[in-house]
Amino acid sequence: MRMFDAETSPRELVNFVSFKLNIQGCSPKTVYEYHGDLRNFLKYYLKKKTHSQPPMEDIDISPMTVEDFAKIQEADIYDYLLYTADQRRNMPASRARKLAAIRAFFRYLCNKKHLLQNNPAKDIGSPKVRQ
Repeated sequence: MRMFDAETSPRELVNFVSFKLNIQGCSPKTVYEYHGDLRNFLKYYLKKKTHSQPPMEDIDISPMTVEDFAKIQEADIYDYLLYTADQRRNMPASRARKLAAIRAFFRYLCNKKHLLQNNPAKDIGSPKVRQ
């Protein structure tokens, strides 16, 4: 399984998934899922912010920088979670995993790399998952 194409992802996202795989020892499947979840979130964010017309899969996120990530707000994450529930019909467990990826990415940018001052995901509660 090819983990990801570094040329189509922002540099900090590539660094994050490399950190998760090589330093934290996460499983390749987890890293692959986190990468996909974060790519989808960033594509959704760009589409919404730029009022872009192409389908989400055609949106290029590779030029995104730390400055772009710093503009993401808590409301953007809530909007994405609502989109995944309403438009994508994701169940609570899927939304919880997507949120876990977003939280981990921003925690990495804020606490590990010290590239961001504010973590927009820190106060967002997880969707309730039925047992």
